[in-house]
Formats: sequence, C-alpha cells, structure tokens
Amino acid sequence: MEKILVAFDGSEESKRALADAIKLAKAFDCF
Repeated sequence: MEKILVAFDGSEESKRALADAIKLAKAFDCF
C-alpha cells in the first residue's frame, strides 16, 4: 500500500489537498 504524503503548511490550498488525499484514501479503504 502506497502512502499519500501531503505537504501541509496551513494554507487553503494545502487544506484542500489534504482533504482530497483523505477522501481518496477513504475511497480506497486505506485510511
């Protein structure tokens, strides 16, 4: 299983990227 790594700096863009990564991980049942 590949880990999804997201650089999180507190910006709106990184928050969206993090939320998308979590949704993707949940969709593949690996979060």
